[in-house]
Amino acid sequence: MVFTTAITLFSGVIAGVAAYLVGWVLKNIAGVE
Repeated sequence: MVFTTAITLFSGVIAGVAAYLVGWVLKNIAGVE
């Protein structure tokens, strides 16, 4: 139970970081061009 919860939280953090990085990259590309 605890292990499953940890995986869920970890996956959520990874998804959040990935979305943030993608948005940051797209913003910088749009800013440069």
